[in-house]
Amino acid sequence: MATQKQIKATKILLKNMVENGGNITVGQAMLKAGYSPRTAHTPQKLTSTRAFKEIMDSYAIDDNIAKAISSGLKANKIISLGNKSTGKSYLVHPDHLIRLKYCEIVLKVKGYY
Repeated sequence: MATQKQIKATKILLKNMVENGGNITVGQAMLKAGYSPRTAHTPQKLTSTRAFKEIMDSYAIDDNIAKAISSGLKANKIISLGNKSTGKSYLVHPDHLIRLKYCEIVLKVKGYY
């Protein structure tokens, strides 16, 4: 069963995606829903839950769409540091632009955007 915070964060996220073009991250939605900054820093704590899937389903978003949104929200980019001999040749950071575009396409297909 979904908690009040999970429901609130998901509603904030979906509403923002539909009305404002998705200019909010899962972490920001979690903060607005009352999650601690530490928990909100790891959005997978929400998006990987059964409750998140159930909430998405309750908004008539089928399994494939829910998986696509969840996957798109986890997109990362790799930044090359150049020299492999240093032992650290790349960094991985969230790719917010890809995450946004991924969600926009999915929502357009479903007619929400």
